[in-house]
Amino acid sequence: WFYAGHVITATIFDLELVYEHRNYIPSLGLLLAFFVSIDYYARRIFIGQYIPLIFLFIFGVNSALTYLRSVTWSNTDVLTAVSAQENPQSLLSQYRLGANLLQRSPNDGNWTHAEIVLEHATSMSDSIILPESALIIGSSGFGKLVDQNWWNSMKRKVGSDHFPSANIVALTDLNRC
Repeated sequence: WFYAGHVITATIFDLELVYEHRNYIPSLGLLLAFFVSIDYYARRIFIGQYIPLIFLFIFGVNSALTYLRSVTWSNTDVLTAVSAQENPQSLLSQYRLGANLLQRSPNDGNWTHAEIVLEHATSMSDSIILPESALIIGSSGFGKLVDQNWWNSMKRKVGSDHFPSANIVALTDLNRC
């Protein structure tokens, strides 16, 4: 049931479908099996009268956790920060944090923090140039000097054997700049 629910979005193509909502429907099968097991064992150990309370407790905990997650996902600043903190080795999480900080930079001076995050992200992949393009666009947009190392890193990655689809987005953004 769980894997069958993921067949809809499963593909051999590199899609950036990393969001949790893909697990909601497939998880219903797991929850059903979990609740049936609790019901079965609760009746066997003679605490069947507490089943509604057990289910209510589980439902309450799940509701609270879902609410907290929705609060996180409703704020881009919080979402990118939490995602980068929970996934320090994820290039996309680090890139999204850096890009978000760049978008906010003129208002609250986050350029230095964005630069640090994106510089770190540049070293996380031998082929993806999103962090370099964000650094180049951000520095030129804010009147900063463009570091030649960013261009060199980008040229090296574009010349590699692997050319991910994310690079098309990065190159398009650079072209628009």
